[in-house]
Amino acid sequence: MGETAECCSTHLIDGDGIFNATGLDAFIKEVKLSECGLSYAVVSIMGPQSSGKSTLLNHLFCTNFKEMDAFKGRQTTKGIWMARCAGIEPCTIVMDLEGTDGRERGEDDTAFEKQSALFALAVSDIVLINMWCHDIGREHAANKPLLKTVFQVMMRLFSPRKTTLIFVIRDKTRTPLENLEPVLREDIQKIWDSVPKPEAHKQTPLSTFFNIEVVALSSYEEKEEQFKEQAGNLRQRFYHSIAPGGLAGDRQGVVPASGFSFSAEQIWKVIKENRDLDLPAHKVMVATVRCEEIANEKCAAFITNKEWCELEDDVKSHLVPDFGKKLSSMLETCFSGYDNETSFFEEGVRTAKRKQMEEKLLQLVHPAYKTTLEHIRSETVEKFNKAFESALSEGQGFASAARNCKTSIMKLFDGRCEGAMIKQVEWNSSKDREKLSRDLDALIDGVRNSKLSDLSTLYESKLNEALHGPVEALLQATNEDTWPAIRKLFKRETQITVSECSTALSGFELKEDATKDFLSKLENYARDVVEKKAKEEAGRVVYLMKERFTSIFNHDSDQMPRVWTGKEDIREITKAARASSLKLLSVLAAIRLDGDADKIADTLVITLLDPTKVAVKSSSSNDPLASSTWEKVPASRTLITPVQCKSLWSQFQKETEYTEANKRSSNWLPPPWAIVALFVLGFDEFMTLLRNPLYLVVIFVSYLLMKALWVQLDIASAFQHGFVSVIECLSLASRAYRNALVIHQGYSCHPQHSEKALGARTKAKSSTHFLVSSSFHALPVNNNVKLYKTPLENLEPVLREDIQKIWDSVPKPEAHKETPLSTFFNIEVVALSSYEEKEEQFKEQAGNLRQRFYHSIAPGGLAGDRQGVVPASGFSFSAEQIWKVIKENRDLDLPAHKVMVATVRCEEIANEKCAAFITNKEWCELEDDVKSHLVPDFGKKLSSMLETCFSGYGHISAYIQAFLVFFEKKDYKVNYDNETSFFEEGVRTAKRKQMEEKLLQLVHPAYKTTLEHIRSETVEKFNKAFESALSEGQGFALAARNCKTSIMKLFDGQCEGAMIKQVEWNSSKDREKLSRDLDALIDGVRNSKLSDLSTLYESKLNEALHGPVEALLQATNEDTWPAIRKLFKRETQITVSECSTALSGFELKEDATKEFLSKLENYARDVVEKKAKEEAGRVVYLMKERFTSIFNHDSDQMPRVWTGKEDIREITKAARASSLKLLSVLAAIRLDGDADRIADTLVITLLDPTKVAVKSSSSNDPLASSTWEKVPASRTLITPVQCKSLWSQFQRETEYTVTQAIAAQEANKRSSNWLPPPWAIVALFVLGFDEFMTLLRNPLYLVVIFVSYLLMKALWVQLDIASAFQHGFLTGMLSLSTKVIPAILNILRKLSEQGRRPNRRLFDANRY
Repeated sequence: MGETAECCSTHLIDGDGIFNATGLDAFIKEVKLSECGLSYAVVSIMGPQSSGKSTLLNHLFCTNFKEMDAFKGRQTTKGIWMARCAGIEPCTIVMDLEGTDGRERGEDDTAFEKQSALFALAVSDIVLINMWCHDIGREHAANKPLLKTVFQVMMRLFSPRKTTLIFVIRDKTRTPLENLEPVLREDIQKIWDSVPKPEAHKQTPLSTFFNIEVVALSSYEEKEEQFKEQAGNLRQRFYHSIAPGGLAGDRQGVVPASGFSFSAEQIWKVIKENRDLDLPAHKVMVATVRCEEIANEKCAAFITNKEWCELEDDVKSHLVPDFGKKLSSMLETCFSGYDNETSFFEEGVRTAKRKQMEEKLLQLVHPAYKTTLEHIRSETVEKFNKAFESALSEGQGFASAARNCKTSIMKLFDGRCEGAMIKQVEWNSSKDREKLSRDLDALIDGVRNSKLSDLSTLYESKLNEALHGPVEALLQATNEDTWPAIRKLFKRETQITVSECSTALSGFELKEDATKDFLSKLENYARDVVEKKAKEEAGRVVYLMKERFTSIFNHDSDQMPRVWTGKEDIREITKAARASSLKLLSVLAAIRLDGDADKIADTLVITLLDPTKVAVKSSSSNDPLASSTWEKVPASRTLITPVQCKSLWSQFQKETEYTEANKRSSNWLPPPWAIVALFVLGFDEFMTLLRNPLYLVVIFVSYLLMKALWVQLDIASAFQHGFVSVIECLSLASRAYRNALVIHQGYSCHPQHSEKALGARTKAKSSTHFLVSSSFHALPVNNNVKLYKTPLENLEPVLREDIQKIWDSVPKPEAHKETPLSTFFNIEVVALSSYEEKEEQFKEQAGNLRQRFYHSIAPGGLAGDRQGVVPASGFSFSAEQIWKVIKENRDLDLPAHKVMVATVRCEEIANEKCAAFITNKEWCELEDDVKSHLVPDFGKKLSSMLETCFSGYGHISAYIQAFLVFFEKKDYKVNYDNETSFFEEGVRTAKRKQMEEKLLQLVHPAYKTTLEHIRSETVEKFNKAFESALSEGQGFALAARNCKTSIMKLFDGQCEGAMIKQVEWNSSKDREKLSRDLDALIDGVRNSKLSDLSTLYESKLNEALHGPVEALLQATNEDTWPAIRKLFKRETQITVSECSTALSGFELKEDATKEFLSKLENYARDVVEKKAKEEAGRVVYLMKERFTSIFNHDSDQMPRVWTGKEDIREITKAARASSLKLLSVLAAIRLDGDADRIADTLVITLLDPTKVAVKSSSSNDPLASSTWEKVPASRTLITPVQCKSLWSQFQRETEYTVTQAIAAQEANKRSSNWLPPPWAIVALFVLGFDEFMTLLRNPLYLVVIFVSYLLMKALWVQLDIASAFQHGFLTGMLSLSTKVIPAILNILRKLSEQGRRPNRRLFDANRY
C-alpha cells in the first residue's frame, strides 16, 4: 500500500496525439523530477493491444495503470500514459504506450504506432517490448515491421544514443528460454541488417545503438503466483538501472531532468509535424539555429550593454558629443564578436544571419540616430533664435539678420551631422536638412509676422491713445470749430505715426505694395478710432444734451449754482441752454472728417429752435426733418438722421421741461405769532367745531378721501406735464376702475360659469385618456402571428438536439475529433414573454434572469467552471497579443534539439539563480538598508554575494550532484557553474554572461543609491561646513571655495569603498553631478543671500520714502516735488553706500555689483512713482477732501456758520484753486526736475472764468490732447483729457456742498422774515374781520396791543425761546417752565422799581 501511495500518473499523449504539456508539468512537480539532475531513468513498454502491458507495469513497478476488463474486452490504454515507479531508486518514470494493431484505430493505426514507438525510443533509456511466446519466429508478429521502420528512421532523426530493449515473452510455454532467445535475437539482427543505413553507419553493429535482453514470464491468468514472483525478480534489475553495469548504465545523450518536459514536447512536435520524416541536413540546421542564437545573444548583449544604455539615455535627454564615433565603435565590437564565434559554421548561413543581425541592430540604433539629428536640429534652431534675437537687439535690419543667421546655422548643422554619422551604414540627412531649412523659414516668417503684428499693435495703441480722449473731449465741447479741430488733430497724429511706422518698416525689406498696405491699414485704423468715438457719443446724445442744458441752466458764468431770486430772465437762460444743446446735436449728427460743408446746424436751428417758425414747419408738407438723409451728406457718414434728430429733440424737451426754476424750500407753516393770531381770531369758529363734533368727522373723512385720490391718481406727477395730461390720466383711471368693477360683479354673480369651464376641461382630459386607451387595446392582431403555448420543457430538447447536430457537422482538427460539445460550452435555455404584449411579465422574467448574473463566476454560477482567466488589469494587453498571434501565426523553424534544450535549461537555471539571489536574505537586508541609509563596506559585502552566486564552491561533477540529489541534501548550495557543467559550453557561457548582466543590472540601482547616499551626506556636510564658515565671518566666495575642495576629496574616498570587484563602474558622472550640485547650491545660497540683502535695503528704502512721499504729495504746495527730489536723493545715497559695503564679501564682478546697486536705485524710484500713481488714482477723493476742508472751515480752522455775510463765491474760488493745485501736482512725475506748464494750463483752462468761454469756442483746446507739452508719456500720471474729465467730475460732486451753503444762507435770510404765508394772511383776514373793525373803531386797543407786543418781545428775548424750541416742543416747554417765573418776577421787580422812583423824587421835593 505504501508503494502504491507513492505512485502518481498522467495522460501524456491522448488518443488524438495531443501532447498534455500542462499535465506533464504538474506530474514533474509532484514527483520532484526537476531536482534529480541526471539521476533518473525512463522506461516504456510497447506491444500489441490487449497483450497485458498495463498489467505487467502495475505488477512490475507498482503503478496504477488502468487494466482491461476481461468481460468487456475493449481497449483501455489510449495514447501514452506516464507514471512514477514506486519504491525504485533512482527516480524511474514509466510510459505505457497504446497497443498496436487495434480495432478501434483502424487505418490510422500504422501512423500512430510509428509515432508513438519513435517517441518511446527517443526519450526512453529502457524499452520493454511485450510479445506472446507463440509469436516468436513469425514474420508479422512481435512488432517486426514496426521495429524495422523505427530502426531505419531513428538513425536519421536523432543522434546515436544507447537504448536497452528488453523483450518480455508472455505466457511462456514449456520451451526453455535458452531455446527461444537465439531465435528472437536472430530475428532482431535480420531486421537491423535489412534496414537501409547512411554511409556513416553502414558497418555500425546493432549493439552500438541497442542493448538487447530477453526475459520470459508465465501466464498471469493460469499461474498468477509464479507470474508475480517472476515480475518481482525482474523488478530488482531496475534498481540503480543507470549505474555502471545496470540496465541503462551505458546510456548516452541524456537530457537533464529539469529539461525533460520541454525535450519530450519538442520531440513529439517534431514527430507529429514531419510525417515523411524528411528533416533538413543536420549541419545546416545546427548552423542556422546556432548562428541565429549567437546573433540574438549579440543583439541582446548590445541592447543590455551599459555603454549603449547610457548612450541611449543620454541621447534622449540631450545631444551627445561624438555620437557617431561612439556608436560605430560599439557596433564594430558586436559584429567582430559574432564573426569570431561563427567562424566554424557554414559560410552562407553565417553571412545571412550576420546581415540580419546588422539590419536588426541598425534598426535598433536608428531611432537614436534620428533623435541625435533632432537634437542637432533643435540646438541649431535655438542657436538661430538666440543669434537672431541678438542681431535684432543690436539694431540689424530684420531681413539682413535673417539671411546671415540662417546661412551660419545651416553650415553648423552640416558639420554636426557629419560627426553623428555611423561608419557601418550610409544614412542620408538631406531630409533633416530640408526640414531644418523649412523650420527656419517658418520661424523667420513667424517672427516677421509677430514683429509686424507687434508693430501694428504698438502704433495702433499710440493712435488710440492720441485720438480717443482728445476726440471725446472735443466732441463733448461742441462748438463751431469742433470738427475742424478733430480733422487737424487726426491729420497731425496720423502723419506722425505713419512716418514713425514707415521708418520702422524699412528694416523688414517688404515689397512696396505690402508697405503701402500696412500704412494704409494704420491710417484706416486712425479713421476708425475717430468714427467709433463719434458713434459712441452720438449714441448717448440725449444724455449729453441734458448735461449741457443742466450745466448752463443751473450755473452762472462763474460756474456757481444759480440762486433763483426772481430777478433772473429764465426765458433767455433756457434759450441759451437749448441753443447750446442743439449745437451739440448738430455736431454729432454726421461725421465731418473729410471737411465737406453741410447745412445740418442751420436746418436744426430753423426747424427746432426758432419759435416763430415751428408752427409753420410742422404744418408744411416740406418738413426738412421729415427725411432719413441729410442734404449733401452720404449715409455712411450720417450718425443721426433728420427724423431721429426731431425725435431726440422732442425727447430732450420733455425731459428738461420740468426743470425746477425756484428751488426755494416751501414752508407751509406760518410764523409763531401768526399761529397765535389765528387761534385768537378764530376762537369762535373753533368753539363752534367743539360744540358740533359731527363737523370734525365730516372734515376728517373729506381729508382722507382727498388724500387717497391724490396718492392713487398721482396728481403731483401728472401736473408735471400740464393740465391736459391730468384730465387724460383721470379719465383713463376711471375707465379702468369701471371695467374692473364689471368683471368682479360677473364672477361673483355667476360662479357656476367657472365651474362649468373647469369641468369641461377636466372631462376633455379624461376623455382623451380614455380614447387613447381604447385605441391601444383595439389594435388588430396580425393573422400571421400565432401565440404558442408549448412549454419550455418541450422546446429545450429540440433546441439542444439542433445545437448538437450543428456541432457534429462542424469540421474539427484531429485533436478534437471526439471532443464533446460540453468540453467547450455550457448550454442553457431560457424563455421570455413578448415585451409588447406582456410587458410586466417580460420585466419580471428579465429580473429573474438578471439574478443569475450575480456572482456568475462563483462555483455553480453561469461561468463558474471557466478556465485560463486573464486578470482584469491585463485584459487590454492580453486581447492585443491574442489577436497578433492569430494574425501572424506561421510554420515554426525549430532549433536543433540538444542546443535548444541546453538553451532553455541554462536559461531556467540562470533565472533560478537570479531568483535565489533576489530572495537571498543577506541581499534583501542589504537592499533595504541601502534604501534608508549609507551602508558601510557596501562594495565588499555585495562583491562577496555575487562571487558566491557565480562560482560558489568550485567544480563538482554531474555524478556527485546526482549523488547529492539522491540523498536529498537540499541544503547544499549548488551554483550556476556547477549545475550547468554538463550542458554545451557555448550556451552555458552565453547564459552565464546574461545572468551576470542581469544580476549586475539588478544590483546597479543599489550601487547608484549608495552613491546617492554618499552624495547626499557630502552635500549635508558641505551645508554644515558652509554655514559654519559664514557664521564665523568668512567671506562668501572664500568659504565656498574651501568647503567645496574638502567635500570633493571626501566623496572620492567613499566612492572607492562602494565599488564592486566584478565590474568596473565609473563614478565620474556622479562626481560631476555632485560638483554641479555644489555649484548650484552655492549659487542658490548666493542668490538667497543677495535676495535677502536686496529685500533688506528695499525695505529700508520703502520705509524711508513711502510715508514722507505720501505726506508731501497730500500737502501739495509749490515745493512738493523739489522736497520729494531732495528726500529721494538723500535716502538713496545712504542706502546704496551701505549696500555696496555689504556686497564686497561676495566678490562679484564689477558689472554685477553695478547692476545690483542700479536695481536698488531703480527700486527707490519705483517706490516714489508707485506712491505718486496711487495718489493720482484717488485724486478726485483728495481734491474733494481739500475742497471740503477749505470751504467748510475758516482761516482758524473753525467750522463756518453761513449767516449770510460770507462771500460764498470767493470761498468757492479759493477752495477750487487749491484743489486744482493738487491736481496739477499729481498730473506728472517730476523726479528729474524738468520744468513744465501743467499748473498754468489747468488754471487758465479750468479755473479762470473769463477765459472758459473763449477756450471752449477755440479749436486749440490745451486739454484736448493725450500728452502734456514737454512731458513724456512715461512720466505722465493724468493726461490733459483725463484732467478735464476729473475736473468735471469734481465739480459735479462738490456742487452739492456749495448748493447747501447757499441754501443755508437763504434759509438764514428767510428766518428773519416774520411775514406768514399767503394762506395764513387770508385766514387771518377772514377769521379776524370783526376784530379788525373793532380796532379801527377803538384806537385805544391798538395802544394796549402795542404794549402787549413789547412785553412779549421782552419775554421772547429774555427767555431765548427761539433756541429753546430748536430741540423739540417738549424740550422747549420744560426749558421755558424753568425760566418764565423768574423772568416775570424780574420784570415785575423792574416795574416796581420804576414805579417807586417818581414817588421818591416827589417825597424828596416835598421834604426840601
